[in-house]
Amino acid sequence: MPKFVSKFIVGSANTKSILIALLYIAISSYIVVQHEYIDGEFNYYFFKSPLEEVFSVYFKTTYAKDWFGSVNKIIFPINYWLTTILFFLLNSALNKPSFTLTSALSTFRYALTFHFYILLSTYASEIVPGFSIMPGMIPPDEIIDWYQTFFVGTCFTLYYLFYFKVITALPHSKTEWFKWSIIFSPAIFIHLPPNAIHLYSFCLAMIIGSILVGKNDEIKKSKWTDVKSIPKYLIVFISAWGLFFRFKYAEFFTALGEGILIFNADGETYYNAGKAFFEGNIERNNFHQTPLYPLYLSVFFKLFGPKLSSVFFCQALLGSALPFIIYQISAKLKYSYAGLIAAFFVATDPLCIHFAISVNRASPLLLTLPLIILSCINLEKRISQSKLFVIGSLMAANFYFGPETLPILLGIGGYVVYIFFKTRLDYKNRIPIIVSFIIGIIIICSPINLIYYDSYGKWIPMGRDSQVDHSSTFFYKESPPIKKMIQMGFNPINAPHKSLELFFEKPLTIIKLITEKLFIELPGFLLDPENVYFAPIHLSMESFYGAHLQFYVYFFLIVGICYLAKNQKIPFRYKTIIFGSILCQAVMTSIIIFGTNRFRAPIVPLNFIFVGFGFWVTFFLKTFPSDSKIKLNTSQYFSEIFKKIKNKYIHLIAFNISILVVFFLFSSDKNIHRSNYKISKWMKGTNFKYVDETLVLKINSGVVAFITNNGEKNQKSRNVSFPVCNFLIPGKTPFFIFNVGNKFLGKPKRIPRGCSLINTEVPFIKDLELLYLYFYSSSDGDLDLLGAKKIIVNYQGKLTPVRLFEKINLKNRVAYSEVNQNYLNYSKGGLVIGKPKIE
Repeated sequence: MPKFVSKFIVGSANTKSILIALLYIAISSYIVVQHEYIDGEFNYYFFKSPLEEVFSVYFKTTYAKDWFGSVNKIIFPINYWLTTILFFLLNSALNKPSFTLTSALSTFRYALTFHFYILLSTYASEIVPGFSIMPGMIPPDEIIDWYQTFFVGTCFTLYYLFYFKVITALPHSKTEWFKWSIIFSPAIFIHLPPNAIHLYSFCLAMIIGSILVGKNDEIKKSKWTDVKSIPKYLIVFISAWGLFFRFKYAEFFTALGEGILIFNADGETYYNAGKAFFEGNIERNNFHQTPLYPLYLSVFFKLFGPKLSSVFFCQALLGSALPFIIYQISAKLKYSYAGLIAAFFVATDPLCIHFAISVNRASPLLLTLPLIILSCINLEKRISQSKLFVIGSLMAANFYFGPETLPILLGIGGYVVYIFFKTRLDYKNRIPIIVSFIIGIIIICSPINLIYYDSYGKWIPMGRDSQVDHSSTFFYKESPPIKKMIQMGFNPINAPHKSLELFFEKPLTIIKLITEKLFIELPGFLLDPENVYFAPIHLSMESFYGAHLQFYVYFFLIVGICYLAKNQKIPFRYKTIIFGSILCQAVMTSIIIFGTNRFRAPIVPLNFIFVGFGFWVTFFLKTFPSDSKIKLNTSQYFSEIFKKIKNKYIHLIAFNISILVVFFLFSSDKNIHRSNYKISKWMKGTNFKYVDETLVLKINSGVVAFITNNGEKNQKSRNVSFPVCNFLIPGKTPFFIFNVGNKFLGKPKRIPRGCSLINTEVPFIKDLELLYLYFYSSSDGDLDLLGAKKIIVNYQGKLTPVRLFEKINLKNRVAYSEVNQNYLNYSKGGLVIGKPKIE
């Protein structure tokens, strides 16, 4: 280390703190990168949808397994945080600092930021240009690759800006070990090779920091940095960001055609019913499945034509208003910045994006329920006819779109009555307000009731026609309590009268069984988002980083709930509306019907209000737990981040930059040659047909590709490379082995975690040769290869002899069974491989 650097370091902080920080970086990064990420020894919760088994049996196909068997993967960072606690106690023992709650919270924030940096670094090494993991049977949209890179790059840039803030603050504050951990954080690359995205982000952060430092005085004077005006600019950007994703998703769905309708419950039924309303063929309509929603779709058909794009793009435009609505709810609670965070999550959440666009009745419910809550909060300032008219209309629409939300609406109705009688109005003014509320309900309920009465001579006050022979959602999951209730004949949906009689006959038995059903199905409702077809926030549910991110989303959710529950500045009635809506939907859905994603979608935006508060409390709350002295001055905060970097700090920054550059020089690939070699796409099966450039490959199977030499005379080996994604599973990872010209290329190798680029050197080939790639599971990679056989393959019109392995024996059959079962339980196939290249 240069003398001026060591002089700066030793002169700026306690040597013990530096040594503790270096030791902490080495051990914590080893635990996260090597022990958890590479070795797969992590603490996890993998939840599979129970619908998988039901629909696999019903459709007699494994396709239903891929469709409904989405996996919610959560990795608990227990090892990392135990390490952090131990080092916190070690520092307290050695340096004997004054221990306060504020210092502990500060340590937690630095440790959390450092953990995010390690996790981001593992994910950065998974990004392969032009290749992405895409669970399910539909092809990925190209924007996913772009967004992954942009998301990770933005996070790294923000981290390195924070890194500069820590450096500039060294002489002005007491330097603890956790601050030195941030300064020396690039040392994690002793475990993980750096990705180019680190260097780009570092340079971008330095440029942004220099510009803002130079413009510091102008920034302080500019109007847009006013604390009150900043959220207005940001919410416009966030809403536009959400609209962009929804329009891209609408474009993606439109390109897939009407076949995409099957990816949502009753999507095809709703779409055809909407066309029936548009064409006036009422007899073709199904009035059992929420007929107001098809009538709602028919408006789009009337305006833009009866086609899928009319539905997708119109709903995308309406759905883009949701982030603004969620922000407004938080702003009414006097926490605009927490609302911005919540709005960002809503704008980019996979479930919110999907159900804002897809043909499902949850699409309008995403808007109506938050709008009702926002309208109720606005009702406190001044009660009026227009406000009650809007609330009545929204409540009627919410019920007719989703009758299962009745408990929520009853609670909100009680809140409206409370405000109505609390307001001091004479009877002459109260009557018009009540009439406006009723008119709002009638206007929404009338169209579908009049249409149904004109065709069938009766009304549908519950919003849909009842069909006794319709399958009951109460029995979707045949858990033990459900089976017992089936035997008793208890079905509150299809047989309400008989179920009520049974309840009065055996109340304790029914209550016990329903309670068991609730606790069995509630975790699925609360934890399993199911939809992973387009996941901007989670990036990939099958990735190591994505599974950790899922944990922290739930962590921020819990912190936000605790903060709002204890916060005395927020009126209790506001808390009741938000908490009660979520609780009623969770309990009602888990007891009466099965909690699939379409029933969970309406309360997801409300959950993100808590996530936004939790994120804000974790990173930006200055006094805890009391918030009476909070002063959030944004312009001052940014000015502190970008304090003028004096000359005496430049050498430390330059030293870190040189470390990064050296890493990249040594990690770059220098063995790239142009050649006349060509390689075909991967082929599989007995007839060796070509497969797609991106292929989901089952474990314990192989693929082949032909390598052609078109005149290359150089007697040197060539490099074959292709991307591979290893789906996230606990424990052992799979192995692979190559064979060219009936010769094995080296020994079996483990497939790394996440996404990576596999490279192998192939020997000189005179004309045409077959590259055979075999994936298998094992504890140590040992295997016996037996029984090769010769076959003839017609490749480009030429009859080519090929020798293939007839049987492969694994030495460790116990490990084979164990690992294979892991892939069966925790992944959607095994591996994803991309198009091979030869250079």
